[in-house]
Amino acid sequence: MTHRGSFTTTLMWHDSRGSEIEAVVRVTYVGRPGSPQTMTDPEDPASVEIINIAPADKSISVPQSFYEDEELMGECFDDWRNDEEEAAEWRAQSRRDQLMGGF
Repeated sequence: MTHRGSFTTTLMWHDSRGSEIEAVVRVTYVGRPGSPQTMTDPEDPASVEIINIAPADKSISVPQSFYEDEELMGECFDDWRNDEEEAAEWRAQSRRDQLMGGF
């Protein structure tokens, strides 16, 4: 099952004139879980694909290279992991509430 997530972060780069640009951006990504190795198929590791990087300041254009940036993809994996942990905590709390007779 794929996971779609988004988070806000800050990116920095140099423009064509050598000026340093710092921008707050909203990153949207799709995460795809991997699959373990079987006797016939090799392991397929989990992956993320950055599908949109939207700067808060619309006058800024984010370089395309960030769509393949390893560090930014790492942030996507971290966000995905945090979302899964929060969902697991929510499910556990819901289960406790149900067992205690709550709604």
